[in-house]
Amino acid sequence: MSKVLRSYIIVLASILMIGTSSVGELGAVHAHVVLVNATPKPSKTVTESPEVISLKFSGKPVAVMVHLFDGDGNEIDNTSEPVLDGRKVTVPLNSKLPNGIYKVTIRTVSKEAHVVNNTIKFTVKLSNPNPDVTATCCLE
Repeated sequence: MSKVLRSYIIVLASILMIGTSSVGELGAVHAHVVLVNATPKPSKTVTESPEVISLKFSGKPVAVMVHLFDGDGNEIDNTSEPVLDGRKVTVPLNSKLPNGIYKVTIRTVSKEAHVVNNTIKFTVKLSNPNPDVTATCCLE
């Protein structure tokens, strides 16, 4: 099953479960789960490839879908499943990102089944783009 299809199934199942469990709470006032902080910082340039994408929300999401895209809009299959810890979500990256512009799309589902979409962009500009390559010199 593709990663995208699996993500949509998780969100749909979460919405269905939440919808049936919150029928008794119809009179309550509920807020959306809003992104309040992210690392890498939105619209910033980092000089090292991030190991994780860290997200902090205004409330506790029950489901999160995160997708990473390169500057050309191609999805990069470089992320592991998001790890939810209360209001914090971390998305481990499976390998280092090369220099470039990246876009992260985030879809959260709250306890009340509200779905919120967020997008952040950041740039990777490595100080040494080829850290495994060492200069050699011939001394006599």
